[in-house]
Amino acid sequence: MEKVEFIFYRKLNDSDFKKLYGIDRPATGGGQTYLEAAGIDYASLSSFLQYGIQTPSLDPTKETRPTFTIKAKAVGTNVTQDIEFAPRHNRQNYKISRQRPGLKHFAWSEANGFPEPNRLPDGSYDRNFGTINLYLLIMIIRTIKDDGSRAYYATFINSPTRPVDWPNVSGINEMFAGDPGTRRGVASLLAEEVYFVDDFKNPFVGPEGKDSAEPTGGFDNTEDVSLSYGSIIVPLDYSSTSFVLKDAPEAKMKVPKGPKSKGIHIDQIKRQKRNMEIGLTGELAIIELERRRLINEGRTDLAEKVEHTSQVKGDGLGYDVTSYVNDGSGHYVELYIEVKATAKPIEEPFEISENEVLFSEAHSGQYKLIRIFNLRRNNGTGKIDTIYYYEIAGSLREACHLRPTGYLGLPKESSGDQQ
Repeated sequence: MEKVEFIFYRKLNDSDFKKLYGIDRPATGGGQTYLEAAGIDYASLSSFLQYGIQTPSLDPTKETRPTFTIKAKAVGTNVTQDIEFAPRHNRQNYKISRQRPGLKHFAWSEANGFPEPNRLPDGSYDRNFGTINLYLLIMIIRTIKDDGSRAYYATFINSPTRPVDWPNVSGINEMFAGDPGTRRGVASLLAEEVYFVDDFKNPFVGPEGKDSAEPTGGFDNTEDVSLSYGSIIVPLDYSSTSFVLKDAPEAKMKVPKGPKSKGIHIDQIKRQKRNMEIGLTGELAIIELERRRLINEGRTDLAEKVEHTSQVKGDGLGYDVTSYVNDGSGHYVELYIEVKATAKPIEEPFEISENEVLFSEAHSGQYKLIRIFNLRRNNGTGKIDTIYYYEIAGSLREACHLRPTGYLGLPKESSGDQQ
């Protein structure tokens, strides 16, 4: 897990908020498009940005400070974009370049749930922001990974006080101290034990949650664009979702060297509900993918027959979706698809039951496992923008490294009972 080293934070004033939405920008173009990074000393800022690309000034006689460019991933999404910090000419401070509509970082866009000014009847933005941006902080988190490399993550928080689920440590508390208009700086967490979780709602966890923390992909929310299966709530509309097929990873199965040495506290009910939501979302997404494929192949009739088998006939059959595939002769046969979805990275192993393995062997010519990874709900719309996945066809015993993780038990006969 990545340890948090520093957090760059800055409260957005009205001028910055206007720039993000192009308010007051001349119709002919131009105007200021940057966000201020004033009030933060050069030593702190340059130390924070030192793992980015440093570009020397083109004219050292006028400016000796470099421009820093970092790659920052929007927290809780699959989007990574550049952020440029450039020195302001004849000023002591830096600016965050090119943060107008169309160019701003995805983390600070309305598509990511970033606060947006109210609209007037004519469709233009109301310049009276009220309390919309009163406590709005943009944040960039710097972490250190197990291999010593650094990473940057961009996000925001719109709260007068520290969220109750965030660790109560001085480095985080300083972001919410004092008058909201003066909240800016680079908070150091070097002396704290705070870890990063790629989760928009709760990106930080203390040492007590280090081993149990995992990205939720936004599946702790209940947006009205969802379909409810009992108490399970999942996105309903996949019409705008894009699908990206990746190569299956070449990963080695880790084998434990012995029993765990310490316990962890996990909210099992919450985890189970989230995993069910992620799993059901994956199944619905693959149904959409299969229907699109069959329509593209000119088989609209079969697209209408794609079945959500785990819901229609129940779990335990060894697969989740029944689709159809050309057997090579022009004849379409049933295709049995098992869907495994996770909000974790592509390298994360998937759980597979003995029955699913046996079914894949018995129907190897008509079986496929689809693994969805990095599953994320859009923080703004609650929908799924992109599905990343890989496929494994045929027998899972032949195609996968398999390791047992559980047993069924019954007591052995004692020696005294033996005849």
